[in-house]
This record gives sequence, structure tokens and C-alpha cells, in this order.
Amino acid sequence: MPSICWTQHGYTGTSLRANVAYDTFLSTSPTGSQTHEIMIWLGVFGDIYPLSDNGYPPTPVAIPTIGGVAFNLIAGHNGNVIVYSFVAKPAATSFSGDLLAFYKYLEANFGLSSGLYLQTVQAGTEVFTGSGAKLTNTGYSFRVN
Repeated sequence: MPSICWTQHGYTGTSLRANVAYDTFLSTSPTGSQTHEIMIWLGVFGDIYPLSDNGYPPTPVAIPTIGGVAFNLIAGHNGNVIVYSFVAKPAATSFSGDLLAFYKYLEANFGLSSGLYLQTVQAGTEVFTGSGAKLTNTGYSFRVN
């Protein structure tokens, strides 16, 4: 599984509603339809929330600490895709860790299968509203072992 490192990020803009996140997609086969989306929200700006099956603002289904950072875990669906979003509380301006720790947490506590394939990893920001959004960081990395 991959390890990730996001070093010191900052965000500027006007009236922003945005996040800073890693987004991963899993499937039961290397080329099959995606079955799970696992998001790691390191920063939240404004009143936005991940997909939730229990309303908005969502109630966390758990509050794990991974890599020394406390996260609110939100569970939801996007069509047939199960979505788990780890939302750092408070925002983590830097993070270094192993994605496997997030997947292992979901395996142990929410029945995520260890036989899933990692298909896609994305990193960046989602801007919902606002203007002049600018994400700056001193570096990020992604490594597959």
C-alpha cells in the first residue's frame, strides 16, 4: 500500500468553502467498477461536509487517531460507491503517514475487505464556492511499496 506525505499547506482566497484532501478509489478487481472511495480531508474551509448517510452536518461514525492526527470519520454513499471520509479535527497543516493505516482501521472496525485493489489516488483541493482560491504547499509525495 502507498504512503503519503503532505508538508505544510496553506490556503488563501475570499469566502472559500473548500477542502484539502487525498482521495482514493478501490475496487474488487484491478479494472472493475469502483466500490469504495476513501478520502482523507486534511483541511476544511467553510461549512462543507463529506457525503453522509446520517444528515448534515454529519455525525461522525467514529473518531480515530491515525498518524498522530484525530479524524472525524464520516460514512456515506455516492450511488453504489461506499464513501468513508476521514476529516482532520482540527485541520492538519502537515501530515505524513501510511494509507494502509486508514484501510486497516476500516478493515478492523467497518468490515472493509483486505482483498480490494487500489485503482486511483488523487491529491489536491475541491473548491465548492469562493474566489481567488490558492493552495500552496512546500511539498507532497506518494510512494507505493
